[in-house]
Amino acid sequence: MDCQVIINTESGRAEQLNVKKILGRYTNSNDNVTVSYCNSVKDWTDNANKVIVCGGDGTLYSALNRYALNSKQLIYVACGTLNENACCKHSIKDVAMINDNRAFGYVMATGVFTSIGYDCDAGQKKKLKKLAYWKKALMSYTIKPLDICVTTEQWQWHKSTSLLMLLRSDRCFGFRFNKMYREGSTYILLISAKGKNQCELRATTFPKLVKCFIAGFDKPHFGNDIIFAPVERVKIELPDNCDFCVDGEKVTLSRSVYVTNRHLKNEVTIDYNCLD
Repeated sequence: MDCQVIINTESGRAEQLNVKKILGRYTNSNDNVTVSYCNSVKDWTDNANKVIVCGGDGTLYSALNRYALNSKQLIYVACGTLNENACCKHSIKDVAMINDNRAFGYVMATGVFTSIGYDCDAGQKKKLKKLAYWKKALMSYTIKPLDICVTTEQWQWHKSTSLLMLLRSDRCFGFRFNKMYREGSTYILLISAKGKNQCELRATTFPKLVKCFIAGFDKPHFGNDIIFAPVERVKIELPDNCDFCVDGEKVTLSRSVYVTNRHLKNEVTIDYNCLD
């Protein structure tokens, strides 16, 4: 079997990878193995039947779309800075689909703080680890209200919004706040934006962020300013082109967006224990 090992050299802990352990665990003497050290998905190949990718959340996002959706055998070895996609999972059997043509396994979000997921400098992440994200967050606390309409089979939200998040994990931003988490499920978080100026917007939004990410949720919540609940299918209507953080990558979406769940033909193995 042709086996491709892809190591994202830009990942926060790529230098700590134990490649011998990876090869011993996931390859055998009959495999035709190629190991590639890459810093761009442009260098990835599609020839192998089995693909082992090593990197962060963004690496897994690219691998899900390039390999898992095409039914290749995919193994993911976590060596990113946070690896929030891998922390609570041993495998991925289901993904969420954006407009039926793009998969994500962890998070899709827009609004306050979400740009740090794709804007944080790779060099800073290697040097400062998690602190790189906190540093970026302190410098980017700005509320840009979005007129967003969200529709599910049971309810609708149409308000000025500071944060929209679709989550398939028990955590985000380093906070383990989704106490309802069940593997394979998607959850939505919506936080309103209220205020006439940036000072008012920041002041009214901060307590809501504390409530969500510090107190967390152990059951669905439907309030005037915050919704957190599981969803099977959701339609999101955006005012215009909007930048999202999707599993750590910047993705621009426009107008009507549909998100549904899909079962993968081949389960994706996740390994969090191949670091020195």
